[in-house]
Formats: sequence, structure tokens, C-alpha cells
Amino acid sequence: MADFLFDEGKNKIEGLNKTAINEALQSKADAKAVANAFQSVSEALDGKASTQALNEAVQGINTALDGKVDNSTFNEEKEKTNANLNTLNGYFSGGINLFNPNDQNVEVGQALNYDGTTSPNQSGCTSGYITIESGTYCYKTAPSVYGVNCKYIPKYNESHTPIGNITGSVDNDIVVFTINETTTIRLKLASSNYTNVMLVKSSTYPTEFIPYSKFLSETVKIKSTQIVPFNIENNPLYGKKIIFDGDSICHGTSVGSQSPYYGWGYAGRIGNKNKMDWHNEARSGATITHGLKFSDQTNRHWISSNIDSIYSLYPDADYIILEGGVNDADLLRNDAEKTGTVSQTKFNNFDYDIYAQALDYLFRNAINYFPNAKIGFIVAQKMGVETRYDSEYYRRAFFDMAIEACKKWSIPFIDLWNESGLQPKVPSQYTAGAETNLYTDGQHLTDLGYDFITPKIEAWIKTL
Repeated sequence: MADFLFDEGKNKIEGLNKTAINEALQSKADAKAVANAFQSVSEALDGKASTQALNEAVQGINTALDGKVDNSTFNEEKEKTNANLNTLNGYFSGGINLFNPNDQNVEVGQALNYDGTTSPNQSGCTSGYITIESGTYCYKTAPSVYGVNCKYIPKYNESHTPIGNITGSVDNDIVVFTINETTTIRLKLASSNYTNVMLVKSSTYPTEFIPYSKFLSETVKIKSTQIVPFNIENNPLYGKKIIFDGDSICHGTSVGSQSPYYGWGYAGRIGNKNKMDWHNEARSGATITHGLKFSDQTNRHWISSNIDSIYSLYPDADYIILEGGVNDADLLRNDAEKTGTVSQTKFNNFDYDIYAQALDYLFRNAINYFPNAKIGFIVAQKMGVETRYDSEYYRRAFFDMAIEACKKWSIPFIDLWNESGLQPKVPSQYTAGAETNLYTDGQHLTDLGYDFITPKIEAWIKTL
């Protein structure tokens, strides 16, 4: 007689034949196809899916196992979906990371409030509803978004109505909390890096990123060598921490605050695609030179001195990607003293109020602070059509000085000015008012422009 699976009440589950599964896994089926099919069932269980969704998932297993699993029982039990789900659910167990960034209830751009409700916040993100058992857990939160409220973890009943909070402790950006019952919670996250957050049943946060997953439990007796991870890719960026800093070109200001990619630029596109812990420190109007101000005498964002803050905030960064020089050129093009020249013999005691020495200060400290990180500099794309952007020469001169400093400090760079394929004087890339523009104004890029340039930057970063 075939070796069938049984539930806790010793009732035979007709639809899943354990011997057939094991035989098929060992000799017949493509292992990845089987894993993907089981993932479909896992997703159906997570979402409490309809009978149709469950049937389709089981059919996927049937196909993957080359006909070895009989799913007729499931087709006959369409009126008993919940019972089937509950029975099957006993044969799946959660992986180490319990947070699923692809859960349909994840709310990007919504911050989680103390009372368990959410409210619009571009920097915030709220997890889906996660049911956990008693024990001690930890996850990475976002103090920059939630402040002292990070330590409160809202609880919910079966109807997803808030029923109070768990109070945890916060160390840097890690929340640790303990519960004595099975309950449902939501997590307070940041929109910039939620895809790389982990919720683990431990008081210690893992040092290496572990993707969310669910596995068949030992009841089914599938060997560990037969479980293949998803999202397998030979990708040096996957799961790494990357910090960007620069001006509006890097920040992505030009796309407008209504764009879902506002504040992303190429940074967010690269970070999200590669499931990185990414942070875009760039700001509109930023200069590499320290001390320069806006016309109202408020301080600009100074890229050179901000490397000190980046080190304080992200000492374990894997990648540091820098950009800038455009606004320095606009402000200092007629001030030779404040522009300066790159010295090939000076290696310390830099005056970062002078552009050339600010470059030295930035690159030297980046290397010194992050000896094990990959560091690179981006020379911005070509600019110049409208009146205020019509003088290309002085900007290129400031970029050439940045390249000279890169070579002095052995910092890899990508020269988008000369090698990006972007040219605002080409009508198909920039015509005032056209919806298909790659430029917004002859200098800054549209969403389409960032989509165009990002793959080139991403490929370059992978070579660092």
C-alpha cells in the first residue's frame, strides 16, 4: 500500500502521497520546479486563498512531479477549502526570516502608528499581518521614521483589529521583544529598505540577510539537499548595504514629489532590484565644497563633510557611491581661489571649503572609514540646453577635476558625461513639453531618463 501522509488526528490525506513525492524528487522531477510548486502552495496558505487558487497550486505540484501526485481529492472538496488549508498547513513550517516583503498587505508609503493604524508617510512602510508564537523576537526598524515609538509593536485579533501593543527594547535600529502567547503583529519599517528586513525568533539579529521562505516540515521527509532556495543569482549586490550621496542628480528630485520614485534616482532602482539595504543621502542643491549656502543663506548639503555622518550612521556599509560637482561649478566657476587645484603631493590636512581639497577630504575619508567597502564616483550626464544650463565648459572642468582626484586616490569612476548615451541636444531625449523626454530641463532626468541610465550604473557598480 502507498505510504500516505496523515494529519494529527491520524486521518489520511488522500491528495498527497509521500512515497510518490520522495520518489519523484529523487529521480523524476526538476528540483527547482518542485520547489516553485511548493512555494505556490505556501503562498496560497499565507493568503488563505480560494479553492481555485489552492487547486492551481496543487496542480503545479502534480505537473512538477510528472503526474506522481493525485490531486483529484482537492477537486472534489471545493466546499471544504478551509479544512484542506488547515490540514495542509501542518506540513509547512516557517523559515528563519518570518517577514514576507511580498505579502499583499505590506503598505509602502504608510507609517504604522502607535494605535495600530497607518498614515501616509513617504519614508514609512508597514508590514503585513504576521502571526507568531510565544518567544523572543527581533527585527530591524526605522528610528528615523518612528523615533521613540519604534519600541511599540501593535497586536491584532483575527479580524485584524488593533488590540494593544507589545513593548520592546531598541538598540540602534534593532527591536527586541518577548511575547507569551500566539498573536498577530505588524512591523514598523522604512520604504527604502523594507525588502531587506528580517523578523527572527531570536534576541540576536543575523549578520547575513536570510530571505523569507516557508518549507515542508520534517513530516514529509524531504531531504535538506532537495530544498532549493529561491532568487538564486550570482549577484555581488544581493542583500548588501549600499549608501549613495550626491546632489539632485543622485537624489532624483526632478521627477516630482508625486512620482512613486521621488527621492530614488538610480539609488532606489538599484537598491530595490537587488534587494539591498539602500540609503540615498543625496539632496537637491548639494555641493562637494563645504560651507556654500543657498541664496537665503541656509546651509546646503555638503557631500564632503557628510562622509563623516555616513560613517557614523552606516559603519558596516558594503558600497559607498558618490556623485556631485554640478552645483560647485555653478557657484565657484568665477572664483579660482575657492575652486583650487588637485595636488598630487598633499595627502592630509585638507581645507574642505575649497573644491579641490573637498574632493581630497571626501575620498581620503571614504577610503579610511570604509577599508573593506567598494567605493565609486559618478560623473553626471551631459547637460545644457536651457539658458541657465547653456555653459557646458565650466561644468566639465569641475568634473575633470573630480576625475583627477579619483585617480589620485584610486577611486573607480564612471563618466556618464561621455559614456551614458544621454545628450539633451537630441530632440528625442529632450524637447520642451514632450512626454517621452529623458530630460526634464536639459540637466535633470525624468523617470524615463533614470530608467535609461540605471542599468549602466548598476552594471558598473557590480564591477567594483
